[in-house]
Amino acid sequence: MDIANRADDIINQARSWIVSQRWYGDKARTLEIVEPESVVPVAIDGKESALIVARFTYDVGPERRYFVPILIEEAARQGETERQLADALRDRTFIRWFVQGFADERTLAGETQWHWRRLVEDFPAMANIDFTNARVIAAEQSNTSVAIDGRFIGKVFRKLESGINPDLEIGEFLTSRGQFRHVPRLYGVVEVVLDGESTAVAALQQFVPNEGDGWRWLTTGLCNLNDGNRTDLIDAVALLGERTAGLHLALADDLVDDEFMPEPFTDQDAEDLIGRVIGEMEESVEGLAQRLNPPEVERLHKGLGMLMGGARSLVGSYKTRVHGDYHLGQTLRTVDGDFCLIDFEGEPSRPMSQRRMKTSPLKDVAGMLRSLDYAVASALVAMTDGEERQRICDWQEDANASFLTAYRDTVKHSQLPLVPPGDLEFRNGLNVLIAEKALYEVRYELNNRPDWVSIPLNGIRRLAGIPIPEA
Repeated sequence: MDIANRADDIINQARSWIVSQRWYGDKARTLEIVEPESVVPVAIDGKESALIVARFTYDVGPERRYFVPILIEEAARQGETERQLADALRDRTFIRWFVQGFADERTLAGETQWHWRRLVEDFPAMANIDFTNARVIAAEQSNTSVAIDGRFIGKVFRKLESGINPDLEIGEFLTSRGQFRHVPRLYGVVEVVLDGESTAVAALQQFVPNEGDGWRWLTTGLCNLNDGNRTDLIDAVALLGERTAGLHLALADDLVDDEFMPEPFTDQDAEDLIGRVIGEMEESVEGLAQRLNPPEVERLHKGLGMLMGGARSLVGSYKTRVHGDYHLGQTLRTVDGDFCLIDFEGEPSRPMSQRRMKTSPLKDVAGMLRSLDYAVASALVAMTDGEERQRICDWQEDANASFLTAYRDTVKHSQLPLVPPGDLEFRNGLNVLIAEKALYEVRYELNNRPDWVSIPLNGIRRLAGIPIPEA
């Protein structure tokens, strides 16, 4: 089969599968047209596959590009041969071909150019890699990650945007300096030229031995919370606070590179933050009105409005590059009982330029506190015993306090005031960023997981001093 000539049929045949994937980020819009933009046929050991970049057009809003590597399989059916489509990233032969492109920094030239590029001088040897157990990591992510030979993670970006990818930019920055050891080393990237500009489609990075992500680790621990493991879990959350501060110290350490050099948080930055929170409030009104009565919506918005002045508490501190989408799922619980921080692409629904903006490091702190709240809410779902539920709620209060104490004790070693030093200013500024994150979560849950919307809603209620309704 001529894949290039059949590309329209192939991508439309895969359409229903694509829109059902976790990495597909446009579920809230109606897809109208899918058309291939770049198609590179690849024959590997007799298997037909293709690197496809497709353009997606919707009923409203901008078009999107998605990277969809496809494998063409043959299956016997009633004496005939039927061609079926599969995700090429589930095929070890394709994975081997894709990763070994780094051996000679492969370039594929055609209507578009693809290039495998190394980022470190001590790039690991490509010989003798065992692809037998290469597997896609089953995790809720906006990309697809493949574990290879206990040595590498191949990360494939599904939704493509032109310009500098913050995940790779920050990964390369931290790898090149080597002072913060709690992130995977970034070895190389795969890029495609679209509209005359290089766009990252994949990366190869260090595999860090781990026991799973922080979400699975903590929710498992909370579901089995007892006097024996309570302190250990709190101490671990405190360690996570220390590692979070360590990341921020590393990202603020360059006083020369314009892209990473810390900048003062100004009055205008405070006004911009207030504007973003108001924007999130306005975007959530319609969805909330379908679940709450008008007085409740008004009360929520009024309560949040009273917090907005806290943004000015950040003036005098500094804004830096940050993780941007920081939560338990963006951490790994390592085999030695530590944490590794991963995935620096920022919030997937925001434009690339916005994700690269400098902001208060407290944005990440707010994100992790919201994630701890989600973990607690998840554990409480299965519990009916009042004492058990109260034990977990008490744990959350102590864990939050330990996280913040460890964070502040570490981040204060910066040569610049990355966060407000005063207790009141710190809390007021943090609350505004928690409100921004919780409102973002409300919008996300309304579009993707409506049954979960009560979690960020209750977080907003607590911030605004509004009683939480009984379940």
